[in-house]
Amino acid sequence: MRHRAPFTRCWFPLRWLGLWGSLGVGCEPQQDLFLPTDIHGRVQGGLLTFYGKLATDGEGLCEENVDVASPAEQVLLDVGTPLLVKAGTGLTESQAFPRGLLQLHNTLPDGQVGSARARFCDLPMVESSLTAQDLLMSRTENGRRASTGPLGGVLGGAFLSRSHMQLRLPRSDGLADLRLRQSDVTQSCQVDAAVLPFALLGGDLRVSVGAALITSPPSRVTVAACAEPLADPLTVQVRPPQAGTSSVACLDSLAMARAVAEVMRNISLLDPAKPEDRSQIVRLESWHELLTCLQDPTCQREANGAELGDLVSMLRLRHPSYEDSGVNLRLLVSTSIPDLLLSESACLRLANPARCRCAEPDRVTLQLPGVSQVDENGKPVPTPETGCRMTLGSAERAALVLIARGTHLSPCAELARSRRQRASLRGTPDLRDEACLENLERQSELLTRRCGYTGREVSQACDDHLAPVQAFVELGGPVAAAGQPPLTDPLEALVVPDGTSVLRATNTDLRNTGAKIDGVLGLSALARLQTGIDFPQQRLTLQCRCDPGAACQAMRGVTYTDVDSCSPAEQLLVPGNLGRLDCRP
Repeated sequence: MRHRAPFTRCWFPLRWLGLWGSLGVGCEPQQDLFLPTDIHGRVQGGLLTFYGKLATDGEGLCEENVDVASPAEQVLLDVGTPLLVKAGTGLTESQAFPRGLLQLHNTLPDGQVGSARARFCDLPMVESSLTAQDLLMSRTENGRRASTGPLGGVLGGAFLSRSHMQLRLPRSDGLADLRLRQSDVTQSCQVDAAVLPFALLGGDLRVSVGAALITSPPSRVTVAACAEPLADPLTVQVRPPQAGTSSVACLDSLAMARAVAEVMRNISLLDPAKPEDRSQIVRLESWHELLTCLQDPTCQREANGAELGDLVSMLRLRHPSYEDSGVNLRLLVSTSIPDLLLSESACLRLANPARCRCAEPDRVTLQLPGVSQVDENGKPVPTPETGCRMTLGSAERAALVLIARGTHLSPCAELARSRRQRASLRGTPDLRDEACLENLERQSELLTRRCGYTGREVSQACDDHLAPVQAFVELGGPVAAAGQPPLTDPLEALVVPDGTSVLRATNTDLRNTGAKIDGVLGLSALARLQTGIDFPQQRLTLQCRCDPGAACQAMRGVTYTDVDSCSPAEQLLVPGNLGRLDCRP
């Protein structure tokens, strides 16, 4: 069996290594070919490589029964860069070819080249002036160096634009599993994963390659993230709701006790005999009645939404985990950068900025493919880049949350809303649930200040009752283990200068289509997940890997619209397990 993903060109008879035989004759859309099985890559020292063959004479090789004569070489797969680059063979300057060929091979357990698994024709390709010896990636820490060795090419994400890519990385050195398949047209709410939509970005720049000026289509995948928010209270409190109580305590009991004392004190300072104090006493007594009811799980009553919302907001009655916390980030997804990278400016926004710097001997060195300078003899000299190791997460804070976003809230604010909704929208909300939920439509000035720009979707910006419950994946931080002492699973990252080549190049390419990139979601973070990138549907599908010592939870999104077949009722309703997804091996 083989999968075919259509090109926009005609194709002709082809025989590929005896695997599939003749494909027939006809003027039909050009085909990508890939077997419905894993393509194994190799991870050593945190660096991921595959075996591949690249040829710039793609037209002849695709239209004739010809195999690629060159031997398979180590290649780098990186969805974070757009171009498909082949190592040069003595060119004085790089050259662009409109029709290149890429053939991917399996990696055997002993590290040798296996059989062919996929073939892509008619790909725009650049043959670099850098040879395979000059084109490599390495990582050095504490004097120990890991290297890919010479690379036959760098496979930018543009060639995957017609495919759904699934990647599973080993937890240490070993074989990675890459599977290519046709795009999944299943509705996001029916996919068994946390689905994070994205818009392919980039393609704004024209790059001079030899005598040609080339462009690439948008191919960069970015994800919204919240760094070091307060730990999710839902992690250890997923249980059936008890009669008359909310399933998760969204309101802060200490804050309510302080609020009751403050209200009583203010009432005692007022004189009911004075007309000017009477209206304040009436208001404070109403607040006292509401607070007393909120503290009593058996109390059932209806409350004016504006009064309840004002009370919760002014007295800060919600637990801080249900409010906006953490630092907002936008990360580039990369399948070649070995680490989670954070820019210095992003790191300095976090608590304890001292961890953003380190002594020179403690710095980690990265050598990225193609990052070099030309010496006085005109030869390329590799230019390494360095970063400082740091850890994200603590016993009180999660390390990093990747979250789907609407068009209205920041990532951290969207995370806080998702937590409030999961805690409270599990049937008919009671008074405590209503106090947890936010509705800024209760006051016209709040509606104008935050929601006036949203047009017809005011409710999605301002009312937790109606807005979609966004999916998210939380990595690192406190580990919830029954009967065990508190544990913390830190997420390691590298802090790099804002001018680092990968950040500089990406921010330049996205100058007209996206916000600033604050870092790179690299292999060390992706190793905690099973990652799917569906390019045609433009969505990430993420699931946690099963590891008792790791802090990871994935929550699916919950939506309701008039045409949403996934909704079981005519209202937004969070399932009993809060939308939590089971981990995968």
